[in-house]
Amino acid sequence: MIICNKDPHQKVAGKGIELLEKNGTTVSSGVLEKEGEWVNRRFFKTHRDNLPYVILKWAENQNGLMDSLREDSETGINWITKPETKTLVHQWRSEEDAILVGANTVLNDSPMLNLRLADGKNPLRVVIDPNHRIPSNHEFWKLKTPTLVISRSVRTINSWTEVKALDKNDTLINQTLKILAEMNILSVIIEGGAHTLNSFIKENAWDEARILTGKNNWTKGLKSPSIKGFLVDSFDLNTDQVRIIKRDLTK
Repeated sequence: MIICNKDPHQKVAGKGIELLEKNGTTVSSGVLEKEGEWVNRRFFKTHRDNLPYVILKWAENQNGLMDSLREDSETGINWITKPETKTLVHQWRSEEDAILVGANTVLNDSPMLNLRLADGKNPLRVVIDPNHRIPSNHEFWKLKTPTLVISRSVRTINSWTEVKALDKNDTLINQTLKILAEMNILSVIIEGGAHTLNSFIKENAWDEARILTGKNNWTKGLKSPSIKGFLVDSFDLNTDQVRIIKRDLTK
């Protein structure tokens, strides 16, 4: 029997190996250990830290900008990547338990945050809106899919939206992740905006980043986040480039 990794769950860690060996089975453990941890990274993160696995995702142009320069009243999405890349993003969504954005993204882009270009179950929609900036009649609330709002106080929006209040003695990001862990959310993909992404980066509250780079050539606009980590994968999709980066846990 060949095993990559021991189960990190305290109740079962090593017991399966012990049982196999007692019954005469030779067990080789630690084979391709790093590869096994990467495949099961969501499971390991949850059981080691009691927190969900956090994936950051954003698109940027060749000049490292997430958005072009806007007027204060301008809303809507400035697409950076090609349609094929959008399909990939929806496939990514289908693989995670939750998808999270900040209030600015909802107000500016009115995203649906669901699956339209991939099969699977819609992830739990999560929005960080500490000060109830998103009005109750906003288009975002009309999609009847489970939604969670992280705020400083509780309010009623509709029957499919739950609002959970923040603990004043903890940081917004850490409290958000604790709330998700209590709801048995193993993984969450953060899709913006810049302020929300940078908040997770500032607190080292991320595990993986997926960066999409398109051919757009704006020279003025919103600067994309800056991270340090290890390049796990890189590939081209049409004219777009996709990079997968793992956080350096030593820093």
